[in-house]
Amino acid sequence: MRLAVAAASLAVLTLAAPAPAQPNALQVMRGVVTQLQRNSEGVQDYTLTLRAGALSSDVYVYRDGDEWEVATPDDEEMGDMLEGLVVWPTFGEMEDEFPSEDEVSESDLAELADIINVTQERLEGRTANVLFLRMEGLVSEGGNMPDSLRMYVDPATNQILRVHVAGMAEGMSEMPGGGDVEVTMDFRDYRETDGLTVPRRMRMDLRMEMELTDDQKQMMSAGMEAARAELAQDTSEEGRQTAALMEMFMGLLTEGHMALDVEVADVRVNQGPPSWFEG
Repeated sequence: MRLAVAAASLAVLTLAAPAPAQPNALQVMRGVVTQLQRNSEGVQDYTLTLRAGALSSDVYVYRDGDEWEVATPDDEEMGDMLEGLVVWPTFGEMEDEFPSEDEVSESDLAELADIINVTQERLEGRTANVLFLRMEGLVSEGGNMPDSLRMYVDPATNQILRVHVAGMAEGMSEMPGGGDVEVTMDFRDYRETDGLTVPRRMRMDLRMEMELTDDQKQMMSAGMEAARAELAQDTSEEGRQTAALMEMFMGLLTEGHMALDVEVADVRVNQGPPSWFEG
């Protein structure tokens, strides 16, 4: 689930009332955008091979005019989910959208103080600037907008450490018992390859409000167990991939929670589109 709409909404930011001795929201977001733009200088496209257990997929990131686009193979079921982890290119497009500090009036501050603010929290033993954006009242795009977004930023490097969104994610309402969704994406182990720095370890934690009865959960679990037993007899690569995918979604369908650890197995910079790309 891509955050393009959320990123577009961030473009309306001005300053929120800062806490003493803390950076303000505009400074934090400017730092992120500047870092992302510097990181992509001279880069026209790159392909990441993302791996989650036995599953893997390529993610192709490329410039389309002044914008970044992200694509995955249409025939890979994991593609959309892994594509959703690659959110940083969208934030990097926003340099020209922010006002300078002398363009922000006191009335702007008062009006937006309840929509956006920045705090500081400890994240895995270190301090992070936490930019909070409440989406209510901002641009709406037919229900694809999350209710809120939190971005955790390393104050020393301006690299994104975590993005948390809450709301009704696109398409999730069609899942059985699906309701409100929270998605947390962590980004770790930033490393450089051919001038491009990307996180080499990512984690997606997906929590969805489930409104299933115990009987429904038991029926779903029984059905999954039967499918698992049938797939155990299938020794083909397709069968192995399907079984791994089922294991991944078991907790989400029965308990409303799924955690996905992803590694970047390969980075290829400025080598043109992969063979499967049809754009």
